[in-house]
Order: sequence, then structure tokens, then C-alpha cells
Amino acid sequence: MRRRMLLPDTAEVALECLQATGPDTVVMVLRGERNKVSCPRCGVASRRVHSRYLRKLADLPWEGVAVTIRLRARSFSV
Repeated sequence: MRRRMLLPDTAEVALECLQATGPDTVVMVLRGERNKVSCPRCGVASRRVHSRYLRKLADLPWEGVAVTIRLRARSFSV
């Protein structure tokens, strides 16, 4: 049986907070961890953070528990 992972690779995201907000609900706050990202158009790598924003991700329940994922993402510029 394959082991299921709740979080992706720690090189990609870090867990800031995991909070039970009710008997069957959990809020997970993650932040992006990459130090540089390549431009999807030209392929040039950048370390300069242009802005930050919060994404709210929707997913199916995990083991019967409703999970809200909030991802603190960064936008990079060349």
C-alpha cells in the first residue's frame, strides 16, 4: 500500500499553521519556499520577489475531515 502524504516536498512549501477550527474541519496555512523561479516564457531565473498574495485552495475532505488550504504565494519578476 502506498503511503499518502498530506504535504508536498518541503523544498516547495513550509507549514506555518495547522489549526482545528471545528470537530470536522482543519485550516492549513502554507508558504512557498522556492528562492528562485524560472520565467515560463523565456526561462530566465529570478530571485527578486515582485509581490505576495494569499491563495485559498479547495479540495475534497481528507479522511472525512474538511480541509481548507491557504497558501502564501510569491510572484517573482525578472
